Amino acid sequence: MMRKRLKIAYLTPHIRCDPNRTQFQRPKHLSLRNTVFILTGKETALPKEVEKKLRIIRGPLKFGRLSSRPLYPVWCIYKVLKLHRKVRFDLVYSTYDCFSSMSSALLKPLGFKWVADIWDHPELWKAVRAGGIMKRLLVNVPRIATFEIVKRALKHADLVISAIHPSALTKFRIRPQRILAITNGVDLSITRPKGLKRSDSEFKLFYVGFLMKERGLDLMLNTVALLKGRIESLKLILVGDAKKEDVAHLNRTAKNLDLEQHVDFLGRLNHENVLTQMEGSDVCLFPFPRQAAVNCIYPVKIFEYMAMGKAIVATRLEGVSSIIKDGINGLLVDPGDAREMADAVFEIHENPDLRRRLEANAKKDVEEYDWKKINKKIDERLLGYNIRRK
Repeated sequence: MMRKRLKIAYLTPHIRCDPNRTQFQRPKHLSLRNTVFILTGKETALPKEVEKKLRIIRGPLKFGRLSSRPLYPVWCIYKVLKLHRKVRFDLVYSTYDCFSSMSSALLKPLGFKWVADIWDHPELWKAVRAGGIMKRLLVNVPRIATFEIVKRALKHADLVISAIHPSALTKFRIRPQRILAITNGVDLSITRPKGLKRSDSEFKLFYVGFLMKERGLDLMLNTVALLKGRIESLKLILVGDAKKEDVAHLNRTAKNLDLEQHVDFLGRLNHENVLTQMEGSDVCLFPFPRQAAVNCIYPVKIFEYMAMGKAIVATRLEGVSSIIKDGINGLLVDPGDAREMADAVFEIHENPDLRRRLEANAKKDVEEYDWKKINKKIDERLLGYNIRRK
């Protein structure tokens, strides 16, 4: 017997089209077996092969801009209520964004079932750097106020899909039976080595992600400073988005530590080029500090490192430590300890057998985190319609 296609109002102010990102994978998969209406910003663009499977309702503003996002719930609620007269939605699906969750929380009392998809710690919703007075009024204050409302409302969601370590949600007082605990993952069909050879003339360390002091930039730079006299032709390759102040800090610190010949910041690259840089590296780094907002996450970059068969040196955080097993499929070090990270990298450099073992185990273990397997768990919960109201 054919199952019912769910009619889903999928709420997200903005989507980045990197194919391994959770925010891209979710609507892509949900649209395969359901009728999905994405309510998003004016600027949101999706690849044609995905867009044709969705019904995209774009708002009048670019909701990807932080200054515009406080207006998203007003527009979103209006559009959902208007569309519901014809569509009769089975559920509203909020994504990782406080304003998306705010919209769903306000629709819940109107009789809508609410699925909340949490793939980063909710505390990150309010982690916007303080700027001038106008920025605090227009961006920071609405985000913090919205977060406080959502924090109290999240326990009323019919289903919470938690792609962060379960310990992170204890303060939200969500009933265990309403939580589907999963991890983030990787698309193994597109994230795989192409057989590129590593350079014999350089030993490359690699990091991909937001380039921020809060994400361990100084730890990586200090690690390179400790290693440059121990490893010949050492190079740190950095890929990702960065604000002007972080680029300035990178350049200033590299100059102060005499690392200008040892650090290359390539900026944002498309996914294929990211994988090429990753494959050509010797060791991949995960340098995040031990902070509540990131301690519990399952970073997509970790799964990509593993899928590409790389030796990984990562900080010992709760979420990462449940994926990376020290000495088996990677090496773990204390957050903020540049000496320990440098020693771990040097151990891999000096011990080819260790590096081959870490690489082989990482590539084998990542098969458990294929998006296909993770999406199947979501299907079983949604398609079984096991969304509880009480």
